[in-house]
Amino acid sequence: MLEPTNNIFIQLFRRLRHWQLSIRKKFAILFTLILGVFGCLFAFIAHEEISAGNKHLAYAFGKTITHQLAESAASLITSGDQLSLNVLLNQLVSNPYIYSAEVFSVDNRLLATVKTKSKLKSQPYPTIFSTPVHYQNVLVGHIRVRLDQAMTTKPAREAMFMVILSGVLLLICGLILLMRQTHQLTFRLTLLANALNRKDERILHTLSQSTHPDEIGSVQRALNAILPPPEGESTQEHVQQTAIVGIHLHNLTTLQQYMITGDFQDLLSHFTEILQVTTDEYDGQLSFTADGHAVVHFSDTQSFSELVDHSLSFINTLETRKKDAELDTLKIGCGVALELADQQSQENAHPLLAHNPLAVALQLASIAKTSPLIHKDDLSFCKQVTFEASPIGPEAKIFSLYQPSPEPV
Repeated sequence: MLEPTNNIFIQLFRRLRHWQLSIRKKFAILFTLILGVFGCLFAFIAHEEISAGNKHLAYAFGKTITHQLAESAASLITSGDQLSLNVLLNQLVSNPYIYSAEVFSVDNRLLATVKTKSKLKSQPYPTIFSTPVHYQNVLVGHIRVRLDQAMTTKPAREAMFMVILSGVLLLICGLILLMRQTHQLTFRLTLLANALNRKDERILHTLSQSTHPDEIGSVQRALNAILPPPEGESTQEHVQQTAIVGIHLHNLTTLQQYMITGDFQDLLSHFTEILQVTTDEYDGQLSFTADGHAVVHFSDTQSFSELVDHSLSFINTLETRKKDAELDTLKIGCGVALELADQQSQENAHPLLAHNPLAVALQLASIAKTSPLIHKDDLSFCKQVTFEASPIGPEAKIFSLYQPSPEPV
């Protein structure tokens, strides 16, 4: 049990430890704190360095101006020409870095003085630059000059502003990149947590076949140690098998031709993002053909019936998300083909006679309009799946594939 304490920092740390924050928010807060501390430290160092440099420059500038003014005003003080002294001081104060200038006689009587009037936010520099005035080695008076503090400290203020602005922009860009990188991480964690809460063994078995090399993938693969083996696994030898879902974009060329380039790219990027998220959710592997169509592989499932059910569920989810995202402008068709990993073509056979599930899936997708299609020869693998089949043509040997529908009441 933690001992009570009056230290405010310890109390604050204990409260922060019990905050219910997501991983994304914790990363964002930690990134903001680290970048904020380093930004403040860098801004402080830059401000101090520039301020020290400005002080040296202001001192040198004030001394130089005072000596030059003393040389110019020596003869005027001796002759008592106050009008010329005022003109000389007015010309000097017209410099934006000069706040005021004063000329005194030997008996400390003010002969001429000029202060700035037109400059806004002007304020006197704390240091007064003074020098005696000699005429033919005789002391005839002395001069006092004050600089404008607002102008001498302006470089330090501008540097501080640029540092703060750069820090804010860097923080925003870093947070955007951080949130995008952690989105996929939290999505996979949420999917795993939901499957564990529902105790859905089918999804857990699918997640346990993950190939991601990170820590979450290791946790998903560790599920094999606690999950019961699928039905029939102990009596049947495991055979590598694959379902290929081809996704054909029917009007891709037409949209590219008639849409504005930016709008077309936004449409295609949005659809690709939805396709990638759905593929990751169903633990598939997404790839694209040279002409822009998509292919998704689902492998290593207990039976072809479950594999087809998995593919159909993926297609239905994709169609639903595409409709929710209002992407009806992009017309797609889906085809399903099945493949055994140990399928071998006959020797000395014509290459075009070999079984090519990828080509079959893409061909079916190019024909499909409103529902996914599957070749009739693949139906023999799926004895536990109910289909309503209707031929597309007398020689096409292609059948429409539907999910079983409930009996009408």
